[in-house]
Amino acid sequence: LLGMYAAACFTKEHGVILPGLLAAAELTVASPGRSWREWLADTGLAATRPFYLAAVAVGLGFIAIRGAVLQGDIVGSFTAEALTGSTLYGRLLTMLAVVPEWGRLLLWPAHLQTEYTPQEIVAATGWGASQFLGLALVALAALSAIMLRRRLPAASFAILWMAVALVPVHNVLAPTGVILAERTLLLASVGTVLLIGSGAAWVVTSPSVTAPALRGLAAGLAILILAGAGSTAARYPVWRDQFTAFRHMVIDAPSSYKAHFGYADVLAQRGMRAEAETEYRRAIELFPTAPRPYQGLGDLYRRNGMCRPAIEAYDTGLAQSSSSDFDDIRRSLIACLLFVGEYRRAGAEARIGIAGGRDDTSFQRFRHTADSALAVNARPGQVRITME
Repeated sequence: LLGMYAAACFTKEHGVILPGLLAAAELTVASPGRSWREWLADTGLAATRPFYLAAVAVGLGFIAIRGAVLQGDIVGSFTAEALTGSTLYGRLLTMLAVVPEWGRLLLWPAHLQTEYTPQEIVAATGWGASQFLGLALVALAALSAIMLRRRLPAASFAILWMAVALVPVHNVLAPTGVILAERTLLLASVGTVLLIGSGAAWVVTSPSVTAPALRGLAAGLAILILAGAGSTAARYPVWRDQFTAFRHMVIDAPSSYKAHFGYADVLAQRGMRAEAETEYRRAIELFPTAPRPYQGLGDLYRRNGMCRPAIEAYDTGLAQSSSSDFDDIRRSLIACLLFVGEYRRAGAEARIGIAGGRDDTSFQRFRHTADSALAVNARPGQVRITME
């Protein structure tokens, strides 16, 4: 078991939560009907303690190795825009507003979207209706898990399963690059199905429920299943190809800058320059402090021989970013500066890149090219750097 647990951790980091799921089972379905005192006094619990201690050691060992490989960054991801610079309390407020969305997506995901970015979920700075609703749902879940532990242990287990499965994406203790994404709820959805199944089993076995009522409930459940299946079938064509997926991203989340940015990239790849430019500018309008849309717009101009507006876009993008984090923008900027004959500035930008220390080789080459062009007084258009 410990070997498979380690393999799970190194396959997908969510594997680290396995001891939490097993502990939830020990508390509920593995000890049905017993009080807390009876559970704590159980000799079986003492017998499994070494296993749990060893599992915790494996989990901590995985976290230590992951931190070493990622040079101290255990999360291994950028921080989502809405969480950048926020405190623990600020992240708590923001994520409380996400709790109702978790509930909606787990119980009835009538509306789906690929991106939930700052305009969809904004950083919270104080208490509001969304925070109070999220706190109420968390409290209700916790209270239900406690009250149902002896009377309906499977339901209590299902609630604990969802809670443990959401730990890697809760963002409060450690921010990640994802505030909300439907894919992160897959494991938690197992708990949702367990909860529905345990509730259905309780209804079916209840002596107070009549046969006509059961038939009515069964008919209602069948209708819900068919409606869900129809919604799923209607959603499948969205993933037919990359162009269709990104086009629907804009439809599903019109206020998401990432949706427009991704769609613009696909349009640019198809040679639809005017449409791509419109989408890049829409992304910039929605979130003007994100550097990538400026880079995409600059690349669009550069590939169409329009280096002057490309330089303006690159400059703005670099102004929104750290020079050491976005070397690719600086490299594209230098390519355009060399093409238009601004060799002195191209050399200066190359030296900034060298000082960053992340990609000395290319920036060294750029500096040498700029210095050589300046020395021979090369005319604009004579120096060209091929960029992807």
